[in-house]
Amino acid sequence: MSTHRHLLWTGGWDSTYQLLRSLIVDGDSVEPHYIDFEDHRQSASFERAAMDKIRAEIADRWPEAAARLAPPKVTRRGEIAPDPQITEAHARLKAQSYIGDQYDWLARYCRQYRVPKLNLCIHRDDKAFKAIRDRIEPVPDRPGTYRLQGGADGSDAALIFGSYVFPVLDMSKIEMGQAAAEHGLAEVMALTWFCHTPIGGAPCGRCNPCRYTIEEGFGHRIRPMRRWTGWVYAHVIYPTRAWIKPRSRALRVWLGIRKPDS
Repeated sequence: MSTHRHLLWTGGWDSTYQLLRSLIVDGDSVEPHYIDFEDHRQSASFERAAMDKIRAEIADRWPEAAARLAPPKVTRRGEIAPDPQITEAHARLKAQSYIGDQYDWLARYCRQYRVPKLNLCIHRDDKAFKAIRDRIEPVPDRPGTYRLQGGADGSDAALIFGSYVFPVLDMSKIEMGQAAAEHGLAEVMALTWFCHTPIGGAPCGRCNPCRYTIEEGFGHRIRPMRRWTGWVYAHVIYPTRAWIKPRSRALRVWLGIRKPDS
């Protein structure tokens, strides 16, 4: 029996794997949701181009599956309304275990647009995995898919993660790649995009998604010189900046150039 899935699709590795698996392996229909960062992130045009290429490849190779792929619902980041209740819950959860800022505006998006059971592709190597691993339970009749325990119980975790199901939580990126190859999907997966600050149309090697891509075993997708530059930024430049910043602030206060923080 096929299922209609709402999927947060970014044109990246994890969400594209779930898109292809749902359409081609499971025979489901998929309605993608895309948050457009055109005014905030340099990579937005690359993400959209990747999604266009992937959709075209699906239409060419699996026309029956393409008929079950709805046009993406595109929402600009600035169209997501403030919601103090969700933002405050996100801040409290973030103080307990690191979760990215995207989990604030994604939760607000789901509430504002009433998105049911959005497929969110957190996987076991993601930073957010630690924040939810003790709060989840299997979804009946969906092996490998999880949801938050307790549902909409009003807790901070429910406010931030209660609108989702997690279909790839048990997997790593490498395992997704292996599964994709087994189903003849590897060429399509190669069309995905991940870098936030591309240089000359290629991944920069320095942004967080590039660093995570290297850490998770896919450094071959980044040019060797940029992988080396990324290592220098991660292990030398960023730590040095972090060490200098508070000391520079304290020096300016001591010199009377800056007022002490209240």
